[in-house]
Amino acid sequence: MAASPLDQLTNTLDEYLGKKAPQLPDNIKQTLVNFSPWLALIAGVLGVLSALTVFGIGSVFSPFALYGGPKFAGSYFSLFTFSSILLGVTGVLNLMAITPLRAKKERGWNLLFYAELIWIASYLIQFDLVNVVVGGLIGLYFLFQVRPYFK
Repeated sequence: MAASPLDQLTNTLDEYLGKKAPQLPDNIKQTLVNFSPWLALIAGVLGVLSALTVFGIGSVFSPFALYGGPKFAGSYFSLFTFSSILLGVTGVLNLMAITPLRAKKERGWNLLFYAELIWIASYLIQFDLVNVVVGGLIGLYFLFQVRPYFK
């Protein structure tokens, strides 16, 4: 049976970022694994709070967006709604990853990977290619460097 596109992406990224890329020293990898539940907690809380903040600020300024005309208002409403949803989803995924990360289970790593993919997709939709390339590659590099520690 053929592998799913997500499995193919994971295998390709693991090949290039986990095996062929320069390896982090083992002590740094172990430190990242040990602190990963705390990093997921911080990212999750900040993600959820950011989502609520973006939604709240966007709601406050919504009446002013109408002065820009219907085209501007439509893009404004969709952008802040979309941003707050994606921030919330990545925050919740990070929070869901805490318990499996403590147990060093692959499920925790997968949740972090999905959150990273959603983060990258949100910046792709906004055409922020610098953030996609630099931030996305750095995040994925660290994720795939520690992947073997999660079984």
